[in-house]
Amino acid sequence: MTDNLEKENATEVQYLSDDQVFVWLRRQLEPKYTVVSNPGPGYFEESRYNYAVFDGDTLLAEFHGEFGIRPAGELAQAARALVRQLHLKNPLTDNSQSYSRSLQQPTDEHVMKHVVATRLPPRRNPRTWFGSGRAAFTFLLQAVVKPRRIWLPGFICWSLPDVIRRRFPAITISFYHVDRSLKCHYPDHLQEGDAIVVAHFFGAICAIPEVPSGVTILEDLSHVLISDGSVAGHFRFGSLRKVLRLADGGFVDGCWNPSYESGLPEIRWLRTAARDWRDLREAENMLDRNPAMNDMSSQSLAALLSSDLLTIAEIRRRNEAYLSDHFPIGESLVSFSDQEVPLLHIRRFESEILRDRTRRKLAEQQIFCSIHWPVHPVVRSTAAHAVTADADWLERHSLCIPISEDYDLKTMQRICEAASEVDV
Repeated sequence: MTDNLEKENATEVQYLSDDQVFVWLRRQLEPKYTVVSNPGPGYFEESRYNYAVFDGDTLLAEFHGEFGIRPAGELAQAARALVRQLHLKNPLTDNSQSYSRSLQQPTDEHVMKHVVATRLPPRRNPRTWFGSGRAAFTFLLQAVVKPRRIWLPGFICWSLPDVIRRRFPAITISFYHVDRSLKCHYPDHLQEGDAIVVAHFFGAICAIPEVPSGVTILEDLSHVLISDGSVAGHFRFGSLRKVLRLADGGFVDGCWNPSYESGLPEIRWLRTAARDWRDLREAENMLDRNPAMNDMSSQSLAALLSSDLLTIAEIRRRNEAYLSDHFPIGESLVSFSDQEVPLLHIRRFESEILRDRTRRKLAEQQIFCSIHWPVHPVVRSTAAHAVTADADWLERHSLCIPISEDYDLKTMQRICEAASEVDV
């Protein structure tokens, strides 16, 4: 572990300027050690620095001087030497996880009541925002959970297995069975160091499994419009672009402080400027090629916070119920409760031929439906036959029909009338 930390430190310092050293030291050493800055309280002192590193009350090191006078890079090299020395003396086996979790603790309001100042630490939000659901998932695997093996549903969006294969090749991927009714059959041989992803398909809330100690639950809320708040003992994340019309957006529940990567602003620009589904598909392809752990845009966050989720939920429930009762071919795959908010109306058909014929007929009348999801190649190559058989069946026999709040009941009637023209 120490060798790996040294390699990471060496790589990071190559791109580290002297004026970034304080933040870098805090990220490397806290919470095991405490890193303190003692800047001058007034203006025009930005070139001076005074950093101290403590182990409890014991001063371990101090760096002070003025930027621009010492040779460039000297402070960064000195900081690197200190971190290497402290790691060798007392290896930090899981530093980034401890640092991230320490940020979940809210500011002590009792202490803050006695502080009067023009500058106070910023308020924290119980949810941390990311540019996409896969960026949020990346953060959890990279900085928080760090599993040896991760269990995914055999019926799953491609983005999660792709993130693991691209960015975390050392993590073993296993799949558990999701049957043709979308019921999850969780594995009964979970081991310490495992993580398991639990997904609520199309907004239908599934049961959370009981897991042994040392196993982490990652709850995927990408299809859930309204969640009931954080759950102790596991981590929750999701994509916002699936449930709302946003150019970008994802989240992790809890107060975290990630170091965001730079993403491609062209992806967000293309979604916002999209003329039709082709532009949106191209933007999705760009994201698949460049899945950065980036931040969410201010425009998307503003749109999210101004959304009337209760009204959206009411319209989606109404539209899904209408299709469930009146769509003339096949049958509903999911029965939603009054408390759930459907993302799509998912329909199952007796044959792939009938499903495809229905899809083509709807498309002729500008009604475009999707197939969720084509089976990922890694599922086919590694999963058990029962897993792949039902995932294949769902791919070949199901169709998802839009029920967005953008559509009224007349639109749902139009969809059913178009389907009634299908030659069955």
